[in-house]
Amino acid sequence: MERGYDREQIRNLFRFIEWIVALPQEIQQEFKAEVKRLEEKRKMPFITSFERDGIEQGLRQGLKEGTLQTAREDIGDVLEARFSVVPDNLTATLDGIDDKAWLKQLLKRAAIAPSLEAFEQVLASGKQSS
Repeated sequence: MERGYDREQIRNLFRFIEWIVALPQEIQQEFKAEVKRLEEKRKMPFITSFERDGIEQGLRQGLKEGTLQTAREDIGDVLEARFSVVPDNLTATLDGIDDKAWLKQLLKRAAIAPSLEAFEQVLASGKQSS
């Protein structure tokens, strides 16, 4: 952030670091706390793998307990948290899905998609394997 990288560049750097380095649990917790502190200081949120895991776990639980509409809303919430805006046409497409397994898979994809466009490609391609 201090070097002027934009949000997407920072996300890509985090992905690379997480791919290369596996931190011990204790250090990972410290790292999460420091990232949160920097996000708040800079008003520049980005989702890291451990945040994404937490979101995915909570939303998966919601899928088990909730309705199809709740599942659609959860996907929209994840996309909005990650990419700020969810186009109306995307929301309308999600509203037309009645397959709970596909919605569950889309929720996972929403949590890891590198961009909104990438998520839309997954959605347009139909059911894909996890």
